[in-house]
Amino acid sequence: MHSAVMQNKKYIKFAEENTVEVLSLGSLDQAVEKKDPKAATYKTKDGRECMVEWPSLTFDEIMEIRKTPGGRFNDTGGIPYTCIVNPHTLEKMKFWSGGQSAKSIMEAAEEAKKALEKEHGKGIERKTIAKLNESIAEAKG
Repeated sequence: MHSAVMQNKKYIKFAEENTVEVLSLGSLDQAVEKKDPKAATYKTKDGRECMVEWPSLTFDEIMEIRKTPGGRFNDTGGIPYTCIVNPHTLEKMKFWSGGQSAKSIMEAAEEAKKALEKEHGKGIERKTIAKLNESIAEAKG
């Protein structure tokens, strides 16, 4: 599933604009230290250095995710496990145990996005948030 989704060029482009990836991993820091090819990075359009294996996420973001309750969503014990979570309630909206196609995940994410927008209004685009964060950083000097 990893190569079929997380390394799928269409999914990577989709993820940059539509999803927040949350993973539960171990030993990533060791892989980076050893310069494992699976810990390679790439530059995004906005200059962020993201992990090739996990599009739209930087190493630091992945390490911070380990401190969140993200790992609690997999109550199946199986891997891979994929889940779409309502960011307002932290409740599962859809989940899959086992491998999935990028297309099925993108379709479910679009469906969830529509439901969330209907209930909470349109969200803020990631590029707008990035500009705001840059302005805040500049203001702090």
